[in-house]
Amino acid sequence: MAYHEREYDVFIIEGTENSQDIWKWQHWEPWATALAPFTESSRGKAAVRCNQYSSNPWKKVPFGKLSWEEKSYLRWTHESPVNNDNSRDWGFLAVEAWSPSWTICVRENLPPEFYFSMKNPNFNNIRDRKKSPFIVCAIPVLDNGNLLQELELTIINLVKTLPASLLAYKRRPWGITSFPGSNGFTHAIQDIYELPFSKPGNPLAKPFDEDTLLETWRLIKV
Repeated sequence: MAYHEREYDVFIIEGTENSQDIWKWQHWEPWATALAPFTESSRGKAAVRCNQYSSNPWKKVPFGKLSWEEKSYLRWTHESPVNNDNSRDWGFLAVEAWSPSWTICVRENLPPEFYFSMKNPNFNNIRDRKKSPFIVCAIPVLDNGNLLQELELTIINLVKTLPASLLAYKRRPWGITSFPGSNGFTHAIQDIYELPFSKPGNPLAKPFDEDTLLETWRLIKV
């Protein structure tokens, strides 16, 4: 089986104009705690990378090596007990987690056991607030169907406090084969927020729903 052919259970979440900024410490902590059990893997620990920029002066904020642990959350989340002052000048762009790390996945030629990403569509946009955040959470299809049920229930409970304008589920491979006989792929799970998954036009300016996304998703009412 090629790297991208592994099947996944995928959830996407789109917030509202008034959703919590989950990258703030007090809002992220419940998400991190609830999702922590799903990040555990015999292949290795979860690795996290976070893109943020400081406005004074304008530069990328360095966080060093991050993991799915409290000591890392304290460093990258806003208004945490250790960076309450410094984070006031930060602009949050995105955070992404792979379990195990992306380097292990490449070395073993096997995608992660857990994937999570959160993007802020309002990064560097102070005039027209868009629906935010946009979250992707995925686990591989396993014989243990209970894990999928547990993840779905966990996400539903988290979304209730967000709130969200969209919660949807789909089973799909990590990526789509570029052309028959090729080991190359496009439309990977980590690219769901980007244009290839949406219909022509300016899809990022529209709500994500069954009429916007190219693929068929099961909408979950919360």
